[in-house]
Amino acid sequence: MEIQWKTASLGSWEADGIVFLAFEKPALLPSGLGRWVEQQARWLRDLLDLDDFQGKHQQVAAYYAPPGGRIPRVVCVGLGPEAKLDLFKLRSAVAAGLRKCREMKLRRVAFPLMALEGLPFLPQTALRESLLGGLSGLYRYTGFKTRDLNGEEFPELLVLTTETDPGDSLRDEVEACRALMAGVALEIGRAHV
Repeated sequence: MEIQWKTASLGSWEADGIVFLAFEKPALLPSGLGRWVEQQARWLRDLLDLDDFQGKHQQVAAYYAPPGGRIPRVVCVGLGPEAKLDLFKLRSAVAAGLRKCREMKLRRVAFPLMALEGLPFLPQTALRESLLGGLSGLYRYTGFKTRDLNGEEFPELLVLTTETDPGDSLRDEVEACRALMAGVALEIGRAHV
């Protein structure tokens, strides 16, 4: 999967789907998700108030936007109770969200930096752990499978969206994740030869 940065205003973000994180109810929405709902997806506010999605750890809900939007699907992933959030839960929640995107065959998925707002981690740590968990969670060994393989892997592109320049420290975290995942893929390939 390729990773790209997209620095633009909220209204100009485009993707097949966008992934957001949410704490278990009755907690308030994390600030990034709340701001995005207010500015770009007011239709989602009422759906999030329903009891269908509780925000339990790794619970995933997919919402479909009204026709004509730049981002037709919103994938919300539960983090569990805010007081119990740790890096393992963050990694596995992002992995569950990206697996849902793969299941839905979304090619271009946005993961906004604002999805990490309100989390009790430094932005660099939250981004690194989210990427490592998400990318690791997408790995599937298919060496001995012969059916249901069409050569396509979803998502093809993970777009890290932000309204302002992310800065060198966040860019460096993404490059470190790319390098680590390339090394993991190389080792897995060698182990299965």
